[in-house]
Amino acid sequence: MSKKNKLSTRVKQHIFDLKREKEEQEKRAKKAEKQKKKVEEKKNSMKVDSGPGSTVSKVGKQIKKKSHKVGKKRDFKLSATTKAKAAQAMAMEIEK
Repeated sequence: MSKKNKLSTRVKQHIFDLKREKEEQEKRAKKAEKQKKKVEEKKNSMKVDSGPGSTVSKVGKQIKKKSHKVGKKRDFKLSATTKAKAAQAMAMEIEK
């Protein structure tokens, strides 16, 4: 009997293949779970107000990303809603 055709060798190879497949499946499941968590965190981090469906405006994202960069500062044009929110926040601070 050839070396490749021995029963013990085939059994060991089969067990090894099963173990490898199981590890790959676990790895894929872990990766999918991690991706799912990342998406959930991103959704949660985008919420600003307690109201339904409220998200951070584009300007807020730019400021957040820019905080880690070094160099010249860029001027941002604020949208009307962002200006209104800022005015409302300032009014609340003054009241306190």
